[in-house]
Amino acid sequence: MALLAIALVVLSSTTEDGEIEVRISIKFDHGGSDSAGELEAGPFEVDVEHDSTVCDGRETVKMIASITAPPRRAGLGYRLFPGVGYYKLHAEAKKWDDARRACTEEGSHLAIVNSEEESKALQKLLESESKTSFALIGFHDLFTEGSFVTIFGQPLKESGFYRWSSAKEPNNLGQEPGEDCGSIHKNGGLNDFNCNAHLPFICELPQ
Repeated sequence: MALLAIALVVLSSTTEDGEIEVRISIKFDHGGSDSAGELEAGPFEVDVEHDSTVCDGRETVKMIASITAPPRRAGLGYRLFPGVGYYKLHAEAKKWDDARRACTEEGSHLAIVNSEEESKALQKLLESESKTSFALIGFHDLFTEGSFVTIFGQPLKESGFYRWSSAKEPNNLGQEPGEDCGSIHKNGGLNDFNCNAHLPFICELPQ
């Protein structure tokens, strides 16, 4: 569940003319968007705390409201794996960059594997598509050969999952431009793939 925060600060004081002066400062941090597939399902929960202090005749009242949003409602075709996230396997094959763009247009991103549990979730998705053993996901070594990073720039070795589909991977098989884009094999392991080749792909919408 996403935590939204509102910080409300009210400052009041009495001027030399006896008038009360009030200053209000509000900070609201939503952190969400209106993209397709990210609409909240259900009511928000609100918890408000406040305290006040008096110093040199000036009273300060602080109010902090914590708003907890319900889980986001995934878009059409997304499957929920509890504790992991929402995923959608696109059977229509695309090039890696086109697949990345398609996920973004849905308000999601190419899947990034961060654990064995997440790998198993993607395996189950691939089992539902009998025509392929691979699907594109969100990592690459387009910047520096052999230095794989996620689509968010995190080194793949630091992402929480670095198991390849076989001892021969990554192998950068083929001539230029080689295999610089990421995919996942039906055994749950990672694989490098030609960025211009067409494969099904998996989009991820975090829970």
